Amino acid sequence: MLFFNGPWDFLSEKLCKAHLEPLTRLLQQDFEVISVQGDCDFAAEVDKHRPDIALFCPSFECPNEPSRTIINTDSHPELPRLGYMWRDSFTSTRLRILCDFDRWGVQQIFAPFRKSEVGGMMPNIMYLPYWYDPHQFRDRGLEKEIPVFLFGAGWLGGNVLYPWRGKVGTSLLPKVPCLHAPSLGNTREHKERMVGEECARMLNRSFFSPACGTIGHLLTCKMIEIPASRCCLITQDIKMTRAVGFQDGVNCVMTDGDNVVQRVNELLDDPERLRAITDAGHRLVTERHGSAQRRMFREWYDLWKLRKPSQRIVQDDPFKPLRLAEAAEPEPADPHADSPLHEMVLEGYRLLDDGQYDAAMEPFKQATHFVPYHSEALLGLGICLMHKKQWAEATKPLLHNVGFLQIMHSPVQDPVSIALAAMACIRADRVRDALGILSLQAHLHHPAVDAAREIARALLPQRAEQPPLNNVDRSGRIDIKTLHLLPLMDFPAWVRYLVSLMGLSLK
Repeated sequence: MLFFNGPWDFLSEKLCKAHLEPLTRLLQQDFEVISVQGDCDFAAEVDKHRPDIALFCPSFECPNEPSRTIINTDSHPELPRLGYMWRDSFTSTRLRILCDFDRWGVQQIFAPFRKSEVGGMMPNIMYLPYWYDPHQFRDRGLEKEIPVFLFGAGWLGGNVLYPWRGKVGTSLLPKVPCLHAPSLGNTREHKERMVGEECARMLNRSFFSPACGTIGHLLTCKMIEIPASRCCLITQDIKMTRAVGFQDGVNCVMTDGDNVVQRVNELLDDPERLRAITDAGHRLVTERHGSAQRRMFREWYDLWKLRKPSQRIVQDDPFKPLRLAEAAEPEPADPHADSPLHEMVLEGYRLLDDGQYDAAMEPFKQATHFVPYHSEALLGLGICLMHKKQWAEATKPLLHNVGFLQIMHSPVQDPVSIALAAMACIRADRVRDALGILSLQAHLHHPAVDAAREIARALLPQRAEQPPLNNVDRSGRIDIKTLHLLPLMDFPAWVRYLVSLMGLSLK
């Protein structure tokens, strides 16, 4: 396997040890892995190494991550190509990786989130659930001496991404002895002491450690690593924890946080029962959720070699093998769909489609309370405000979408975000801002942004032949995808939609 990745000198030691190193060891179970880091010539690397498969993992989510240039990826079209997207499911920086994957000819993307957690024009995502790395997390036979180990962010409350953690942490800390190891950040300057093996040793010395699925009800790596280290997991009762095999009082402690102190004290007073629950959790993850049970890259490759032209590779369940299916067969539903955050956004768009703009704003606002940079929710909120003709207010969420990707130094912007933000700025008499936004992707085309340029040409005839308004493609060409949940529209439909949204009548 040619593994196109890195360099990772900007990453924190925590991310390298918690995610990058385990991923590399996971790949090495099934492939001889040849790492190619940084800018490179794809054709030259393939000619040199003659691989069976290529995997691209271009970045982790950090503001200062460098862009990578991989040239000549149109060569060797016969070589199967996979991508691994290490992102949050709700961040607009997914767009940058999708554009890279498109440019590099990636055929299948694996990600640590479910396809039911995302929408818009995302490609078919195969969910690779987190696993524990036995190189780091295992039972070392250390003496238990720490009642509760809290590691990561959110335990002191106030972090809206982790409402369960805040409730559990603020309940435990005043009443139960706890060791707290906070998360400091993801870049090289953020140095933490309890990462990798140090964290695993601390877990092995602890009786309990809590972990949650965030506001998105995800499977997080902590949920697996805690019992792998023979520490009793405290967690929340959600679909993903049940799908993994956790059962309250059998192999973990499930709580909504209200009774967590009582549950912990009862088990500390009953060491035999605590030991039985801890041992059962350890058996569960070592038998079903280690790196040895995450062979999807190899499964995909083996099926790719066997498939017929009429077949594709599908994932029925992330905890079952992949299989071949006929192309006409419907896409399997996600058996473990459960994302309150995404449901908020979907509910907002359902109400928006029904013309209930005031009602739609509430779920959009709720989603942005938990994730202030949630691009789909911000766009929906901006559209509602434009329907209400509150132009100045509409510019705030719409410009936030554009500004967030600038803060993250993204080389790409979402074309739908650009189009809506520019139109709102024009209606708010911020013409200079509108032209600046339309200039961000002046060389790229998408029906939404081309429609916005066309409308701006009509409204600003004195600027019609100047950049960026002189670059309109009316053919429906798409150079860059969108993450947004609006219906697919061609160029004329986008013109009609934007004109209507602006309350205008153009000839």
